[in-house]
Amino acid sequence: MGEFDRLGRDAFLARFGFGRARSYFVEVDGRQYDSKAIVGAAHGFVSGMNPLPAKDFSGGEDTVASHLRSLGFAVSSPSRALQPGSNVNGVDLIELVDHLRPAGRPERPVRHQALLLLWAIGRAGRGLPRLVRWTEAQNELRSLLDVFGLPESAATPEYPFVALAHTEWWELPDADGEVPSAHGSGVLRWLNAVNPLGGLTAAVYDRLTSSHNNLAEVTLALLDRFFAGEQPDDLLSAVQIDIPVVGTGSGAAVGTAVPDAKKRPPLWTWNELVLACALTADNDWHELDVNDPRVIELSALLQSLPIHAESVRGDGFRTAASVRRKMANLAHCHPNSTRRASNRGALDHEVVAAFVDRPDEMRSLAEQIRGQASGPGATIEQQNAPTTTQQPAGVVAGNVFAQFKPKSDTAYVAAIKAQVQTKNRHHERLVHEYGLAARALGFTPATNVHPRDLTLTRDRRHWLVEVKMIYRGNAVEAVRAVVGQLLQYRHFLYPPTGDVGLVAVFNEPIGDACVGFLEAQGISSVWRHLDTWHGSLSATRDGLVPVGDSRPAV
Repeated sequence: MGEFDRLGRDAFLARFGFGRARSYFVEVDGRQYDSKAIVGAAHGFVSGMNPLPAKDFSGGEDTVASHLRSLGFAVSSPSRALQPGSNVNGVDLIELVDHLRPAGRPERPVRHQALLLLWAIGRAGRGLPRLVRWTEAQNELRSLLDVFGLPESAATPEYPFVALAHTEWWELPDADGEVPSAHGSGVLRWLNAVNPLGGLTAAVYDRLTSSHNNLAEVTLALLDRFFAGEQPDDLLSAVQIDIPVVGTGSGAAVGTAVPDAKKRPPLWTWNELVLACALTADNDWHELDVNDPRVIELSALLQSLPIHAESVRGDGFRTAASVRRKMANLAHCHPNSTRRASNRGALDHEVVAAFVDRPDEMRSLAEQIRGQASGPGATIEQQNAPTTTQQPAGVVAGNVFAQFKPKSDTAYVAAIKAQVQTKNRHHERLVHEYGLAARALGFTPATNVHPRDLTLTRDRRHWLVEVKMIYRGNAVEAVRAVVGQLLQYRHFLYPPTGDVGLVAVFNEPIGDACVGFLEAQGISSVWRHLDTWHGSLSATRDGLVPVGDSRPAV
């Protein structure tokens, strides 16, 4: 504990390779110490022993807390229930994020509950009323789910509006009778009939509105669990949450304002993950100690790469401790791992899967990325920044394919209601084909921009591209859908003053009437006809129409 006081919390945790505690703290003379980190570090002060790394703990924080109590220390416990008027602190709220039980897989949880909470947290941060009627909230929530929910999940705000009422987060105070369970079509009928008020509990709302640090910590905990590996700027803008700070300073009481609170480092990009995954694979898919020279070397390399602008790096950017944590996350993603799930995102899984399937190719890519750090260079933000602020980050200079990674277009087998069907990925193939064709025209394509299909940048201009398949010759239906999506994405994902071009790409001709309609809406159109690409006047003017057959050889 003396070492903790001398170094400060963040430096102490970084030195011994631990993340911040969420639940249990040793309390001495009014100060709080992260329980697991204290026990791990204490091993290094025993003669003949080394510090105990986090991976060597056989139990969770509650096991550590029991051990410390047996030695006579006072250890705080997380609150398991929130009552109106209770003094909820930031740690309790973060613990409640872990208590959420969303549908989906642990590594890919459904985002409905998280998006509803972020929407409510944004309201709290702006001082808006805690409770809102269902009919007033449903359309706004449905749009939020449509844009930021998982692509395989329907935009059904009725389910989280009811499901969270069975947790400590949410309440429906004037519900008429028992609140139904969150499944089936009866939920929407009940909400429309009763139209209840819904919102954060008074205890949660009061804590969020009284401490911006707590609001920031809870927001980041939700992002870490439900949106790991994705850039959160668009989402935070949509829910109007402004969190320039995260957490508290060393030794400060939880929930107090800290003048020198720190920025959260940007999320890991594809290129950074490739480097971390190469090191993890070299260590037989296990993380290394935070003091290992290879971890320290990779930390320095990541800090030298021209990926993130200095203005967004924040304090603690790609430290040795953060490299070690990311290695642990990647190790958990390996198909042979039997370890408990940790914070890991979809991009983590993609990189690990690529290393498992194509190890030689990925190691070669890692060496190419390392080579980019051999000389000075501007960040991608400086080299190729569009007029909008939504340029996808994470591309090392010279590696133009780093952000163009379309999904596989290979047919796959899906079991649906006791049937086995073969599902085709024609949409992904068309995204792939047009992206490569645009690349040949000098554009920089990006597919790591969910929920958008594709974006293009060239000469500091930016285009938002939506790809649509026409089925059974029904071009009108595809055109109607593409207009709605392009206008919605531009409205929610870009600043009002952003100069963003809109492009619709189709797998077959849509007819002169539909082309004219799209042009009237300010949308360029491109389509395939046999083996050639064709486009509208605006698409031709902007050079968006490939010449000839640009499809990759099969």
